[in-house]
Amino acid sequence: MAGPHFVNIDRDTPLLLPVDLREWIEEDDLARFVLEAVAAVDVSTAVINTRGCGSAQYPPCMMLAVLLYCYATGIFSSRQIERLTHQHLSVRYLAGNEHPDHDTICKFRRENGALIKATLGEVVRLAGRLGLGRVGTICLDGTKLVADASTRRTFNDEELRAEEARLDLQIDELLAQAAAADAQPEPEAARLPAALRSRERLREQVRQAREALAAEVKERAQARAAERAEWKKDPIGECPRALAEQPQASDRINLTDPDGTWIARQGQPPVFGYNAQLAVSAEAHAIIVAAEVCTQPNDRQQLRPMMEKLPLAVRAPLERVVVDTGYDHCGQILAVETTLGLEVICPPQKSAAEKAIETATPPAPPAPPEPAAKAQPKKKPQSYRQAGQRVRARMKEQSESEEGRAWLKVRRTTVEPVFGLIKSVLGFRRFHLRGLAKVNLEWQLVATAFNCRRLSRLFTPEELRAA
Repeated sequence: MAGPHFVNIDRDTPLLLPVDLREWIEEDDLARFVLEAVAAVDVSTAVINTRGCGSAQYPPCMMLAVLLYCYATGIFSSRQIERLTHQHLSVRYLAGNEHPDHDTICKFRRENGALIKATLGEVVRLAGRLGLGRVGTICLDGTKLVADASTRRTFNDEELRAEEARLDLQIDELLAQAAAADAQPEPEAARLPAALRSRERLREQVRQAREALAAEVKERAQARAAERAEWKKDPIGECPRALAEQPQASDRINLTDPDGTWIARQGQPPVFGYNAQLAVSAEAHAIIVAAEVCTQPNDRQQLRPMMEKLPLAVRAPLERVVVDTGYDHCGQILAVETTLGLEVICPPQKSAAEKAIETATPPAPPAPPEPAAKAQPKKKPQSYRQAGQRVRARMKEQSESEEGRAWLKVRRTTVEPVFGLIKSVLGFRRFHLRGLAKVNLEWQLVATAFNCRRLSRLFTPEELRAA
């Protein structure tokens, strides 16, 4: 009886014919969709070495395709991406069997914010050509993402001054040791200048952070003063609270990522990070049409900026925007309705008077009547101005209507699941770059990768090429 028959595995004989990388991946692989999407992007904005000196450069379209595919599959580290150009067939196919090192990958990602932003717009236009261009309603929401920084290096102004004084003492001690080390052997004398330079660099970093904190607090106070002046011209809603121009104990800055901020989360401890915003179409299979990152700890003032960042192709047929109660800001809502001509569906927050009524203790039994001369006048409850009351009453009527409740239900099934997919499926829960500008481009890269992943499951590469 013959024994089992196995396939012959020969790892020593070289391939006799040239390898065709296209045969290594399936026809419906995400890599093929990414290639077709990137082919339509104008890469003239890419940062390249225009002098043409040095080694040959990797094409921007290849680097962009590799980044998009890796972000769409949950790989964000430049070192891991470099490793996948050797180990992963789809990444190796996109890279054309080339292997850019992690420094090159990180540099390309860091310097090409304009290209990444243009790619997001091109993918949105591609979705329109594929039949998903009817965007009449936008759902807007934000989430809190952790910054790439150590929370232990967060200080307020008083702590920065104490840290600077401590480093001054250490530098003085090291200078005294360096003066005494002239007679010591060479290895001992060589260690002291290195430690001294390290402390001086850290002291300079602390000094710059203290100056940046003071400038940030002053700029924020001046911006708030301008808002108060604008409010006085057209008093709608509450008057913005004035801010101090000098750093307070609650004003903090991080030495690793000075642009980040402490953000409170409902029912959870605060995080040091950013407020990431997404605008998602309600009709077109929840396609992300705009992505932006801000440092404000809440969403109250993000409605108008996000609407103004929408591409013109999306903004033209737009009819309404649906947000949750976190965007309740009478001035922002009225500006979007008047300047952009959009209907805003936003359930209003309860006013201070309404909250006081809800939390008020039951009334005491009536006291015996007193003479009319001793009767005290009743105090009128504090309320918003009439214009703000009208806006708030209309917001409440819209959100409580049958159509408003339906759109709020749609919002819960579009933009909120997108955040869940980005965090749980892609695994993107923290940023890998530092600084508001770099964090912004990474968030747009995540949004573009998410759109590519979603469109690749709805359309084939042939349908994409036909579009």
